[in-house]
Amino acid sequence: MKALRQALDAAVRWRLITTNPAKLAGPNPEPRRPEIVPFTPEEIGKLAKELGPEYAAMIVFAAETGLRPPEWIALERRDLDLDAGVVLVERSYAHGRAKGYGKTARSRRRIPLTGRAREALEQLPRRIDTRLLFPPRPAAT
Repeated sequence: MKALRQALDAAVRWRLITTNPAKLAGPNPEPRRPEIVPFTPEEIGKLAKELGPEYAAMIVFAAETGLRPPEWIALERRDLDLDAGVVLVERSYAHGRAKGYGKTARSRRRIPLTGRAREALEQLPRRIDTRLLFPPRPAAT
């Protein structure tokens, strides 16, 4: 509707029409967004079990923290402060690389770790070949 109003405003400016009929119709309310219903802890557990041990920790951690995929993909071990029980979100992954400060400057934040998130992190193997918490898996051949 916004694009139609803009086009008709241009037609008024160009004197092709005298008034914008889209404006006479009144405001165009935003459609209601459907409520997002998160998975239950039981559903998360079933999903983690179905995907297997290679992905289980990642699934549980992502669900428990509520981080966006570009945020948890870019997490490094140094972003974890287990003593304080938080994960620091400072980067996001976009267009093939990690970039600082996420989607906006306010995206830099500290997220508390639940007990389930901590348990998931304990399941992750320590790796010396990458700083990433959840490194990409090699493609299956």
